[in-house]
Amino acid sequence: MTGRSADPGTHLVWAAQGRPARVRRHGAAAAVAARGLCGRDRIAVAGDAEDAVPLVRDLLAESGAGYRPFGDARLMEVPARRIPGLVLTDPFYWMQTDSPCDAPGSSAVRWLDAAGERAAAPLFDRWFPQSYARPGLPGVRRWAGVHGGSGPLAVAADA
Repeated sequence: MTGRSADPGTHLVWAAQGRPARVRRHGAAAAVAARGLCGRDRIAVAGDAEDAVPLVRDLLAESGAGYRPFGDARLMEVPARRIPGLVLTDPFYWMQTDSPCDAPGSSAVRWLDAAGERAAAPLFDRWFPQSYARPGLPGVRRWAGVHGGSGPLAVAADA
């Protein structure tokens, strides 16, 4: 599952880019099945929840039960209730911004080098241990971060 994003189809584009993928549409729902998205085989889902049910069911049958469907949390509740054996696990959090930001009292947001990525790893251990995107794992092109006096305050993935 995901939280809400500004554009509900953005995660479909992300799932399909740069890798072989199965792209399907049913009514007002669309889905992309792709291997290796942040270390997992996934089915990104967007659109109408009722139309998503046959779409997800067919993609799971075609791709295999090891694929994990994800999308808006409210949308994904419907396939989870209606597809036997489909169990939604940890949420997949999707966050995006199209505007630059600076944190007050800290240095500006900047791209991290290898040392900066290593310094950011403890943030995940402490605040988001279930994250699929982590420094050092495949699926992330680069990391950005905000630093304060004692080290990294926040990081974001360009995935």
